[in-house]
Amino acid sequence: MKATLVCTLFSLLVLAAVFSTSQAAAASDCEDPNAFYNTCGSACPPSCQKKQTGCIDVCVPSCACKADYIFDEDTEKCVEKTSC
Repeated sequence: MKATLVCTLFSLLVLAAVFSTSQAAAASDCEDPNAFYNTCGSACPPSCQKKQTGCIDVCVPSCACKADYIFDEDTEKCVEKTSC
């Protein structure tokens, strides 16, 4: 009985780890050529529509715009900052 419980818990742990790894790998593929995958990005990145104001300092794995680019919520792409 105890061995079955341990095996079940171990199996669930392995499945969770595999799922987590596959999700991270899928998320690291940023479709926008002007973006890169950032394992510790901003929880509230600036955009053309919302300039960055006070934000909690929390790491969020996500795609982020490269230097001199900013996210445009209308096109859902990173554009040059001067294009806003």
